[in-house]
Amino acid sequence: MRQEQLDSLYRWFQGYAGSFSSDNPRIQAHLKLKQQHTYRVCAEMRYLVRSLALPDRDARIAEAVALLHDTGRFEQFLRYQTFMDSRSENHCLLGLRVLTERKVLQDLDESERRIIEKSVEYHGAIELPDLPEDTILFARLIRDADKIDIFHIVIKNYKEYLRNPEGFVLEVAFPDTPGCSPEVAAAVLARQPIDYRQLKTIDDVKLMQLGWVFDINFAATLIRIRDRGYLDELIHLLPDTPEMAHLTGFVMDYVEQAIQQSNPSAS
Repeated sequence: MRQEQLDSLYRWFQGYAGSFSSDNPRIQAHLKLKQQHTYRVCAEMRYLVRSLALPDRDARIAEAVALLHDTGRFEQFLRYQTFMDSRSENHCLLGLRVLTERKVLQDLDESERRIIEKSVEYHGAIELPDLPEDTILFARLIRDADKIDIFHIVIKNYKEYLRNPEGFVLEVAFPDTPGCSPEVAAAVLARQPIDYRQLKTIDDVKLMQLGWVFDINFAATLIRIRDRGYLDELIHLLPDTPEMAHLTGFVMDYVEQAIQQSNPSAS
């Protein structure tokens, strides 16, 4: 991929995302949220590719994946007024459909187009399937870059919700009742992925998000999340109970050990 091709994709995305607007403040807030999220994920992707010292061509492909990964979110929310795939449709596949119908990737080499399409398709999967060797790196990169910014978003939103629940305009998909479901806690202790269908409360969601650390692919991602204090802030938003202390301690111990094993100087 050449730089001018990446620049062209940026121009397309800016026009596409900018074409979605609503007089409804709630809908407009969600559309703006995803546009801003996309640009921050692009920045996180640039951080990750620098940490891995990827060649320029691969760095541009990775940034294109970051730029396009949530293309489906705009139509999803405008149509269904939710970002929950289980209550609407798979936003990854919806994004692929948009890219295909609008021929967004038609000027790229076939191999580059396939890498981007597969990375977009599976960035939101519970687990990555077996993918071709030239694709798996980019699929892992977008999952990590996406998670870094989602931590930023959810912590900010949890705090805003706590300050003013009645005035909170973003989607609250689960009841704000205290405690976590036993199956969610068990999945965290087993380092297993958590299906959204297992979630019953906001605390379940927070614990699931802490458990994302077990699905992080690169030490640079864990370092970024730890050093920005995202994990500590999320823990402080969970109930102060012995059970929760055990769960969160288990998560934090894993993070420190994983960073130390991959890069002893980073601890």
